[in-house]
Amino acid sequence: MVDSQYYLPNDIGVCALDCGEAFRLLSPHEKMYAHYLSRAAWYGGLAVLLQTSIESADIFVLLQRIFRKQTPAELEQVATAAGLSSEEYQALLVYAAGLYANMGNYKSFGDTKFIPNLPKDKLQALVKASQAFKDQPTEMEALWDSCSCLLYSLEDRQKQLGLGDQVGACVRQSSGHFHR
Repeated sequence: MVDSQYYLPNDIGVCALDCGEAFRLLSPHEKMYAHYLSRAAWYGGLAVLLQTSIESADIFVLLQRIFRKQTPAELEQVATAAGLSSEEYQALLVYAAGLYANMGNYKSFGDTKFIPNLPKDKLQALVKASQAFKDQPTEMEALWDSCSCLLYSLEDRQKQLGLGDQVGACVRQSSGHFHR
């Protein structure tokens, strides 16, 4: 049994930020500034994925591809057909929201790793049943293979980010490969 500190609770709050009215009140110059600032934040955030963990970027791309092809409501039907319970599908949504909010699979406060609160085989079944997988099976299989091992891994030195050989940090060897 995995300690619950490594799961995000299914009842975690997610709220939409409605900034439409505030944006409409900006001048054209301010709107352009806000636009380019948001683009810079987006691209800078992608670099954070690579700095968080070696698997974060691949997990992000996997989820992006899945959610770009199907709405959450459509994906829920796929999840049900793939054998996921409503609680397991909710756990996937919470995991995805956590990954996006933290720009990686470690909490931005405390640097503790979090993993999906559903069995790995259920997540794999959903990935393989998704429209993204049907459209690009080779690429999606490669993404799944590149991140699925570390996605659920809670080895001692992966539970929390840190420095040194014993805790967290990935070390780039002279070969160019990352090792934990």
